[in-house]
Amino acid sequence: RHAICILVFGCASALSVYLISCLHQPSPHHPPGGHNNPNSLQPGVDPRPFSLLDPVKDLNLASFQRSEATAPPQGLFLSRQEDLGADSNHSHRPLPTNAWYQNLLLLRGEPSNLHRVYSSPYLMDVTSDIPGLRTQSTRVLASTDVLQLTSNEQFGLTMGAAKDFTRKHSSSADLSHAYSILRTTNLGLTLKWNAFNMAATIVKGMPYTTMEYSERSSRNKDEVLLPTISSPIDLAKAPIIDGSDKLDCSLEGATAFVDHELELQFFESDFTWLVFFSQPVWIQCKSWAGTTIQILEPEDETDDLGQPLIVRTALLNSCTTGRNGNTCKEGLGDRLPEENSVKEFANVLRKNSCFYPGKDGSVSLDVNDDSEYGNVVIDWDAQPMCTNDRQQEVLDSNSEGNSTNSEGGLIMFALPHHTDRLGSSMDPDGFHFCKSSLNGRTCLVQGSVWTLQEHLPRIGLQAPRLPYPGFVPALSEALEKDIEYSLPEFFERGAGDTYFSGKMLSKLGRILLIAEELNDICEGKVDVGELSGQYDFACSNITLPTAAQQESALDRLRRSVEVWINGTAQAPFVYDEAWGGVVNCGCNFNGDHCKNKFPDCPAFTDQGLNFGNGFYNDQHFHYGYHIHAAAVVAHFDSEWGQKHFEQVLLLVRNIANPSEA
Repeated sequence: RHAICILVFGCASALSVYLISCLHQPSPHHPPGGHNNPNSLQPGVDPRPFSLLDPVKDLNLASFQRSEATAPPQGLFLSRQEDLGADSNHSHRPLPTNAWYQNLLLLRGEPSNLHRVYSSPYLMDVTSDIPGLRTQSTRVLASTDVLQLTSNEQFGLTMGAAKDFTRKHSSSADLSHAYSILRTTNLGLTLKWNAFNMAATIVKGMPYTTMEYSERSSRNKDEVLLPTISSPIDLAKAPIIDGSDKLDCSLEGATAFVDHELELQFFESDFTWLVFFSQPVWIQCKSWAGTTIQILEPEDETDDLGQPLIVRTALLNSCTTGRNGNTCKEGLGDRLPEENSVKEFANVLRKNSCFYPGKDGSVSLDVNDDSEYGNVVIDWDAQPMCTNDRQQEVLDSNSEGNSTNSEGGLIMFALPHHTDRLGSSMDPDGFHFCKSSLNGRTCLVQGSVWTLQEHLPRIGLQAPRLPYPGFVPALSEALEKDIEYSLPEFFERGAGDTYFSGKMLSKLGRILLIAEELNDICEGKVDVGELSGQYDFACSNITLPTAAQQESALDRLRRSVEVWINGTAQAPFVYDEAWGGVVNCGCNFNGDHCKNKFPDCPAFTDQGLNFGNGFYNDQHFHYGYHIHAAAVVAHFDSEWGQKHFEQVLLLVRNIANPSEA
């Protein structure tokens, strides 16, 4: 269980969870462990929260309301009230504060070029010429000093909505690009645009971009908005419809019927894109001073089958003719050799186009405490966009080649640490296809659920190996001075920052652990194997801290840790009602004490104070130091560990909770 936490959430916090939970004994307020405990991790069950206690109502943490300027934008999270539910006992629920898609959660008004995310291997943004989601191909530039992800937004392709371009005064420049958040998960988020009833789920590793249109048009007075595919550059040739027919988009008023697929080749970028439709559609297009393809309203209301229209785009080839030297450059960070297998890649994209990642994707842990292995289970919530008959049509139309799998499925790009666990058996139809990304090669795999098996190492306070006998005298000499180490008096009062105080607390904890280990070695309490003679010699002429010295050091550590977690610190931890996290109030330090006092919390307005703690920067290792120090105290004083278990666990929950609750 604890090793899985390390793999998923980070080392320092997982180690501390292990130490504290090992020492925590059942009480009427803390149910015992095991599979009957609603807080325990159960095999095959989504992880529950580490604790069900409310930070404010149950643990008496002070509550703080930050200003609107740094709070989640009003009305952005449509599901917030739904997630809170009617149960007021669990009203304190978090929003993501350190997600890979965090930029999209900070929208106020209209989006800017800051509102973009790297979904690997593509860059996604919401600031193109029309409301919607733009997909950009990327390159990785590297030198001895810089590693940089670059893209050319002019070469991107946008799926969204725009005014019917055949009508007079049809410019879409005045349309709002703003959106709302329908859902957030550990894997990604779902956006819903304000200008048109359309939504898109964004997760990492998408080979396609997917837009779901809940309506086929929107009318406002004389204006008509239509589902639209847009690019600021012109087509190199007429789009290919369903593999054969062509539509001349240079002619005004050009329209055509599309059963399931469009192929678009652009001139300046030299990119070729595939576009897939969940239903047959009529389109209109133009390609001068940019390219616009719009999906027309059904002539008969029954033509849409009463279902949302789902449109998917995928970049097929970034070097179609070889005319663009930048996009055709080969090598890691640019175009990989597999990308030359264009026909095979096209077959895979077509065959698997009917399945897309849904908005309820999840990460769960399948762990048994008695096992040496555990599983991280990634469920992409795969959704079909085709009926069974339509899926069969897609498969029949793509029956060429040596397909070994008669059915399509969800395909995603996986990073190297995923493919190491998944193996080649998940290559779609045995086809190995990879692209460059900022994280290395990212390769296609097929499967709606990924199970990543990990070995679970045993976690403890001491290293699995003893210090070399020759180092024991030097360690004991350093301990003579270090065992007297004390934190500055202001840190003992909880004044100052959480970073340097945490480092000093953790340092004193480590000193105590070293003293314990050397005493155990020299007193014969540990098995040293064939080196017993060398350890006996090393221990014969050294002086180790006495029990009184160790108890005094432990008392200093105990007091200094406790002041930060019991609410009496001059710079106390508080609960951020806006984002749902634990933040330090902040300290305007004058060299001896904090000039401010709660509820005056400068951390919520000063982004540089305490290294940005009030803005959720670096909390994992700030709090990791404090958690580790508390774990050391609990190691030596289990009664203290039981008494302050939930207070310390609150910091753990803030940075390493396997549950989204």
